[in-house]
Amino acid sequence: GWEPHQTAGVGKYRRSCERWAVLPEPMLLRTVAEPAAHGGSYSTADAEYRLSEVSVAAMVASVDAFVGLTHLRLVGLVRPTEASMLSRDAMEVLARTAKDAPSLTLLDLSRDGLDDPTAAAAIGQ
Repeated sequence: GWEPHQTAGVGKYRRSCERWAVLPEPMLLRTVAEPAAHGGSYSTADAEYRLSEVSVAAMVASVDAFVGLTHLRLVGLVRPTEASMLSRDAMEVLARTAKDAPSLTLLDLSRDGLDDPTAAAAIGQ
């Protein structure tokens, strides 16, 4: 199978996944390993398997090491009838990262992924 380049972001994300006992999301791994090849953009709407609160937490814990990522879309993770998959701590981490990361120019936490059947299926709706 494909093995990502070992970047700081890939290493931190893998360690975070091990700590949270979840599998790394393949599209995020590929994007973090080679951001330019993916236009510097990652969206949970493109996730290759269902995301849980724990898998999202592993992403958030690593986001400060995602060098070269310019657009991060964690969409559809707030469901109208349920609590957010993003904890208050996660939101604070994301806000700090968005402020401090030199490459990150867009952080999208909108619900719009829920209106897209493909995205909704990807996040387990």
